Amino acid sequence: MANIKKFPLPTGKYKVGFYDDYLTYEHNNEKRMIGYRCFYPAINVTGDPVNYINEEIFEKIKESLGNAPFVNIYKEYVNISTNCYQNVTMAEGCFKAVIYTPGYNNVQWDNLSVIEELVSNGYVVFDIARAKDALFTKIGETLIARDTSVSGPMSNELVKYMIEDEEYSPTNPNFVYEWSLKGMQSYVRKCIIATQKSELWIKDLVKLMDEIENKSKDNCSIIYNKIDCSGFGAFGNSLGGATSLAAALEDKRIKASMNMDGWVFGGKLLDNKLESPALVFNKSQKHFEANYGIHNNNIINIIFKRTQNEYMSDMCLTNEDEIKNIYVGKEIIDGYLMAQIKADFIRTLFNIYLKKDTSQSLKDIANKYQDEVSIH
Repeated sequence: MANIKKFPLPTGKYKVGFYDDYLTYEHNNEKRMIGYRCFYPAINVTGDPVNYINEEIFEKIKESLGNAPFVNIYKEYVNISTNCYQNVTMAEGCFKAVIYTPGYNNVQWDNLSVIEELVSNGYVVFDIARAKDALFTKIGETLIARDTSVSGPMSNELVKYMIEDEEYSPTNPNFVYEWSLKGMQSYVRKCIIATQKSELWIKDLVKLMDEIENKSKDNCSIIYNKIDCSGFGAFGNSLGGATSLAAALEDKRIKASMNMDGWVFGGKLLDNKLESPALVFNKSQKHFEANYGIHNNNIINIIFKRTQNEYMSDMCLTNEDEIKNIYVGKEIIDGYLMAQIKADFIRTLFNIYLKKDTSQSLKDIANKYQDEVSIH
């Protein structure tokens, strides 16, 4: 399959509506600015759905990336049609809420195909972006570019721990997964910059849950009396996925969480047991062992046999051609199939632990896609 021009139709009965909002709070005498997009089940939808991004957002992405050679791949996003409609009527009902956190320096809704699937099946998904940590963040009518001063030091810290490891091989395209388990665990525990960033992201997620609870009681809000706040779900990609599990460790309002291939910095889940159920996607068992102690038997590990990190986002749909050109000679799963697998696992996780719907198990989904994944 080549790069898509329209997102696949979700399977549920609802259309997908959304609105944008933001919150601020004080942290260490500085103002934290958090943008979020609320995706909700919608009815009485008319007109055309929005595209993945608009021209204004593309210009902000260009500002964020500067002269990076791959910046023009985002230009294609302007012409990709989604299944989302802005500021339409929300369906009647009281819905379970899930918070999605994208990867660091990513597009805010970098797993929109999964978000659309959840919303169409009766979830409200709050997609969070931190000002200066995403390619763009919308705060009111203002778009804020990423802070380019942090990425370099974070990358340097990663390289430092690789070089210190005896199994590091810079000529191996999969070198991150080839260094020793001890070296990987040392990186997860000790890297300072990424751990500090992760701690802030956890606070942001907790503040967003507070915001959702307050908005659901505000009769001027579109989500007034529409959110079941008895328990939240949380999931994300890369650092966003790691943040989701780490936040579940600290805040018991999160009843189920999910991490797509993210390093859990600070060693939080090497040293502490996560009591609530969780699901993780990885490319190897070693990556799981580097991030989670053996006591974490509530965490289900799904290992993908033919994928790359980029496929943990919408890039499996939007940039399939470019990714396969990067990994020439490697067999990589079809992008549309990858999107299906992600959506099926994540929808089933939240169905079981938020909606108490046990009609399908995670093992059922693993069996359905046994040629592509294994469950542990």
